[in-house]
Amino acid sequence: MPDGGEKPFPRDHPDKEVLQTADVANILALDVQVVRRFVREGRLPAYRIPGGRKYYFFKDEIFAWLRSHAVVPTQSPADEDTD
Repeated sequence: MPDGGEKPFPRDHPDKEVLQTADVANILALDVQVVRRFVREGRLPAYRIPGGRKYYFFKDEIFAWLRSHAVVPTQSPADEDTD
């Protein structure tokens, strides 16, 4: 899993802001189900408490993931015909 995926929730996580799935969905402007699928596919870093069902995310990791997956605008063919 190069970018993410599910990992056990670390016991020691001082000073890290923890987000839940709905928070990440809001930040990324995605549906909650899409965020869960991204975790299952290993595309987004997440944690679970052993035996738990909920995903937890560290805010700094989500923003680092977002920076590493920045969208670069490109010109569409229609934009090129503006002579």
